[in-house]
Amino acid sequence: MFSMKKAIFLSIFLSMFLSMFLPGAVPVIAAESGITDVSLQPAADKGGSAGIDFETYQKNLDELYQVALWTNPDAEFGVNDLIVDLNRKIAANAEDAESLASLGHLYRMLGVPTEANRFYQKAIQAAPDDFHLNVFSAKMFFRLDNHEKALERINKALEINPLDAGIWVAKGLTLMRLGRESEAIESVQKALEIDPGHEEALFFLSILYQRAARPSEALQLLEKLAANKPGDKFVRYHLGALFLAQNKTGKAIEMWEGLFKEGIRAPQILFNLTVAYLDHGDYDKAEVLLNHLKFFYSREADVDFLIAEVYRRMGKLGEAAAKYREVIVLVPDYISAYVGLARVFEQQGLLQERNRVLQEANQYLESQAATLKDPQKSIEDLLALQPPKKQFSASANTTS
Repeated sequence: MFSMKKAIFLSIFLSMFLSMFLPGAVPVIAAESGITDVSLQPAADKGGSAGIDFETYQKNLDELYQVALWTNPDAEFGVNDLIVDLNRKIAANAEDAESLASLGHLYRMLGVPTEANRFYQKAIQAAPDDFHLNVFSAKMFFRLDNHEKALERINKALEINPLDAGIWVAKGLTLMRLGRESEAIESVQKALEIDPGHEEALFFLSILYQRAARPSEALQLLEKLAANKPGDKFVRYHLGALFLAQNKTGKAIEMWEGLFKEGIRAPQILFNLTVAYLDHGDYDKAEVLLNHLKFFYSREADVDFLIAEVYRRMGKLGEAAAKYREVIVLVPDYISAYVGLARVFEQQGLLQERNRVLQEANQYLESQAATLKDPQKSIEDLLALQPPKKQFSASANTTS
């Protein structure tokens, strides 16, 4: 079995729930002063108790803004005029929460999180128990990579309204960014207690389970999602990654070949499908995919490494050795390339060269060097080593 798959990066595309928590900026074209009245509407929902979740609330709010902005009868009245008008109202009443929040919304929609949060926080001072204001502020802190402050605002929002599943997911994401993954799991589990079918929560929890080395639980969640959305390409990709990690190579290939036949050519899918083919002994298929990747990523070490592996498995030892050396030149601490080159020498019966390469690789394993007193034992340990691999992507080494 090709043991590299046990360490290969299971790509974590956070876009599904990042887009929920960090939606893109909405273009603003024109405005009218009367828009301030919609900022905290509906009034009955200020505490988040009217049954509408935050995501829907924001969608409705932004749509109200867009309708008001687009339908202004005065073509000369623009966003800057509205900002001036709102600032006048705030100058007259510094605790005008609706005007403060309206400025926050405008700057958020314009993609200026620092300014947006400045006004959201002022609005919170005037209305500290407003659920939505606390979440909006948390989102701005998150965009600014201030995850501690984002978590503070989320916790306050959940004190006000603990029944919004999406905010528990957002808390889990924030906790993950802070490295508190066990707490993140608990937070997302809470979201699923509130809404067992919450898709973002199911997917995110499967990712957290993967990161926590709990693949069976991750697989169970993804299979539940796949049953509800059998055509979802995103879920099928991650199911394939889990199957590969669990040595179910045939199932991984089935998932990814289906995506490939549907025209999906994302580099991560091609890369991981190549790994599955290599493990399965389908060297010709692996070589075809690698040549496709090589065309686009001419100096990508991960691609070159897999090409070397294919050559070695096919018995093209000279070509494999040359390709491993290219990887080492490109990335001098790419340990797997040293190990692969050593295996080529071993297959050629060149044991002295094999040992030399492995001893050279050992200098990059400082954490193990102190515990490996016997040089020969060190070499054997290196041969068994499959170091964790980084994510494949269009790296800075890519050339056009």
